[in-house]
Amino acid sequence: MILNQNSTLDSFKEKGGGKSLKLFELAQAGVNVPPFLVVSTDFLDHYLSESNLLEAVKNISIESDAQERINKLFTSTPLSEDLRSILEKELKSSGLLGQNLAVRSSGLEEDSDEHSFAGMFSSFLFQRELQDIESSLLKCWASAYSERALKYRVEANLALSDIKMGVVIQKMVNSEVSGVLFSRNPMDPLDTKNLIIDSLYGQCEGLVSGALDADHFKVNRENYEIKSKLVTKEEMLTHAENTPGLVKMPVDEEKAKAASLQDQMLINIAKLALKIEAHFNAPVDVEWAIEEGVIYIVQSRPITTLPPDAFFDPDINGSQPILWDNSNIVESFSGVTTPLTFSATKQAYAIVYRQTCRLLGVPESIISDYEEQYENMLGLVKGRVYYNLINWYKLLLLMPGSSSSKSFMETMMGVKEDLNEEHQKLFDFMNQSPKYGTFKKLEVFSKLTFYFFRIDKMVHSFSKDFNDIYQEYQGTNFNKKSLKDLKKMYQRWEKNITYNWKPPIINDFLVMIFFGTLKALTEKWLEIEQDSTSLQNDLLCGQGDLDSALPVKTLMKLAEKFDKNEAQRSFLLEHDASEVWSKLKSGAEPEIHKDIQDYLDLYGFRCNNEQKLEEKDLNDDPSFLFSNLQSYLRMKNYSVEQMSLREQEIKNKAEKLVKGQLGPIKKAIYFWVLKHTRNAVKNRENLRFLRTKAFGVSRKLFRAIGKHLHSLEVTNAKDDVFYLTINEIWDFIDGKSESLLLAETAALRRKEYSENSSLQDPPDRFLTYGAAGVSLKDLTILNSADLLKDKVRISDDPNLLLGTSCCPGTIKGKVIVAEKIEDAGQLNGEILVTKRTDPGWVPLYPSCSGLIIERGSLLSHSAVIARELGLPTVVGVSGGLMEKLKSGDMVELNATRGEVRILNDED
Repeated sequence: MILNQNSTLDSFKEKGGGKSLKLFELAQAGVNVPPFLVVSTDFLDHYLSESNLLEAVKNISIESDAQERINKLFTSTPLSEDLRSILEKELKSSGLLGQNLAVRSSGLEEDSDEHSFAGMFSSFLFQRELQDIESSLLKCWASAYSERALKYRVEANLALSDIKMGVVIQKMVNSEVSGVLFSRNPMDPLDTKNLIIDSLYGQCEGLVSGALDADHFKVNRENYEIKSKLVTKEEMLTHAENTPGLVKMPVDEEKAKAASLQDQMLINIAKLALKIEAHFNAPVDVEWAIEEGVIYIVQSRPITTLPPDAFFDPDINGSQPILWDNSNIVESFSGVTTPLTFSATKQAYAIVYRQTCRLLGVPESIISDYEEQYENMLGLVKGRVYYNLINWYKLLLLMPGSSSSKSFMETMMGVKEDLNEEHQKLFDFMNQSPKYGTFKKLEVFSKLTFYFFRIDKMVHSFSKDFNDIYQEYQGTNFNKKSLKDLKKMYQRWEKNITYNWKPPIINDFLVMIFFGTLKALTEKWLEIEQDSTSLQNDLLCGQGDLDSALPVKTLMKLAEKFDKNEAQRSFLLEHDASEVWSKLKSGAEPEIHKDIQDYLDLYGFRCNNEQKLEEKDLNDDPSFLFSNLQSYLRMKNYSVEQMSLREQEIKNKAEKLVKGQLGPIKKAIYFWVLKHTRNAVKNRENLRFLRTKAFGVSRKLFRAIGKHLHSLEVTNAKDDVFYLTINEIWDFIDGKSESLLLAETAALRRKEYSENSSLQDPPDRFLTYGAAGVSLKDLTILNSADLLKDKVRISDDPNLLLGTSCCPGTIKGKVIVAEKIEDAGQLNGEILVTKRTDPGWVPLYPSCSGLIIERGSLLSHSAVIARELGLPTVVGVSGGLMEKLKSGDMVELNATRGEVRILNDED
């Protein structure tokens, strides 16, 4: 029942636990391991049987009080005389009794290739007397049933019954220096060149518990080059005289500031790490200790968080690079997106951009050659939508004469940073893009010129055709249509709208060209104190005629109307926003009810995350509408005329500055470019509003499909439809599904969606190589591949956050920090702070005095509307905006300079 270093390998595998098995293998390989023995799982089985505890541990659950109950059972039930005698005999015969010992848990699954159980079980150091060793043994067993260990088992899909635990009893190393080494870098899984060593004075418990700071060393695995990051180690843990356990002691000041390890010792430890890694044929996490210049290994486990070796093998994983970026698109698809939304969007992108290439004269043979790029313009990363940026550029370069437009395209798509020299090589394909003759380029230039002069007519015609079919679909009760009919209606919509989405794409090219040209002229011709980007944004204020601003302006006018009627005003303010609609539908205030119903008929498709089909819109729940109305009424901030005056004032001031610096010819050129930039941006916003309406139609249609599938008992819930792809739905309707288990498929994806929602966002821009899914499933790999982590604009002043000016103005006031749109329901003139916005947030804008957004770009919808409303706004704020601010904090927002200063009480 007691194992020692003369026992067999099989006995350690079967009864010793993972920790003891690794120690045994290291000792057999000649690694310097302190003497030890192992209380096997058989010993535990005998104890449980003799103590009548078998039933108690068999019926264990994950309840919060389970640990306390089990701990009491073990600690109040001592070993029998027979078991105590066996333990004492083995300790004496091994020469360990009477020495300082470590008693460490060794679970059967612990330190395996799949499950580390790191930090889950108990260990006790400097145990000397038999009674202390027995007490520690019982506590080690009890730790196998701790709440954290049981939760780990559940998450790892390990059974809660028949838990097996061995216990290592090992001679203590009275270490002068100790630490942990990783033969590969666990924090940067793509770093295959370095190993990591952390060290401090005294016992390693201070490091692994996080109680004490440690020196950090990165050592090259080939040439042993060392990079050090030293800390002041003011305290250490060491042996407590005359009592079991550890005590904290001060470290001499000079010693505290010096490196805890000299270079040669670091190299010796590094070589030992590589020897252990070679023995186990896997990267290892090793705890070591040094006593009188001798290195001892006290425990070892595999690093379970690294990708397998095959990940780095191009013959298996491949090596083709993919550059992912979510700038700008994050506004349309904030957070985690369901399979239905993503599959429909991916399909629409491919359709639209094929049509665009045809429109601009790209030959059909070339379009066919680039089928893979059309089908892979987007990717889904932990549920978040990303651009496959290389494919975007490849498709851009198909268009004759586009090879010089790369920088403009970056601006249009919101890409924030230029690539470094190494990653610029990813774009060597630009030299292999299709070569067109002068005649073809002239043909395309002529087409673009033709479209330029006709763009307003094209937009008008497209809008009319769109609204004709939109009105038809708006008047259709989708719930009365069969599944087959709904599929036909969607395909008809796709044929008439998606396949004719040409004017919006052409206009996007005009935005790219004119916005980029205006930026270049502003930087080249004007000398200004403020950022050129800020001036450019000021010039784009006050355009008016934006359809996308109509919903908020209409709501403001309603607020102004209701404010003039005391009874209506009182009714709206005295009820909770979530109750108002039900009371109106029950007969209260019929005039308000009619006005709101008319509003919903026009704009009820609006919602947060408007391009996500799974989101509820105002027709489903108009509470958001009423909370905004209440805010407008409280603040009396509903004058559309005053808002327009503020916008015009900003625009006129900017125009005056430009006119004062340019001569007649440059002025004419500049204002001609500005005129067409304004027109292109205005058209872009109006066409985007049509896109929002299109998603409103699709949302209603797929909700009807979801309702039908549920009523037919194909799915478990109406909203299961959002966890299926669009082709899975069509194939099921047509009878060609590879699987009919749609309910089970939806349940599995719903679980994954929930898990992805709880994760931190992946980096904004990163690279993957080979089979992308291998990297995309591992967030640590994505963080390691982050291309922007060293390029973020961060101030040395911890109270100063920097971003990009979007609409000018300087405001001092309290903030409301909103993770989600519901958090901002009580806005009353504060500065709104959020991670990202989409068009659904726009009704909040009149209720706030300023806007600070962690994500976003200058051409994002939120930026355009903020300028339209004259709202001081900064986007793209780095430096931990959402972590540093909480609701109620005071800030000074200088939206002209793109600065946010956090104010303290003295300010």
